[in-house]
Amino acid sequence: MKIIITNLENSSTEIDKVVNNLNATIVNIKDGKGALNYLSNDAKLVQTIDSTMNNINKASIKLNENLEALKHNFFFRGYFKRLDKQKAKK
Repeated sequence: MKIIITNLENSSTEIDKVVNNLNATIVNIKDGKGALNYLSNDAKLVQTIDSTMNNINKASIKLNENLEALKHNFFFRGYFKRLDKQKAKK
């Protein structure tokens, strides 16, 4: 029984530490400190981040399309064939 009580006391102490850390974090967020405040309160920032991510995805798709077009271009076809041969050797 003593071991169980000791373990419960230790667990209670650790839980208190976690709760205190969470409370401090929540106070910082409410006071406007840190990145979470900006993400939770600034709708324009969230829209900007979302727009940036969409632009990155679109640019990535276009880059892949351009690379595929280069593979079939007369001037670059030999280069990509050599790359494919090197990959096949490995």
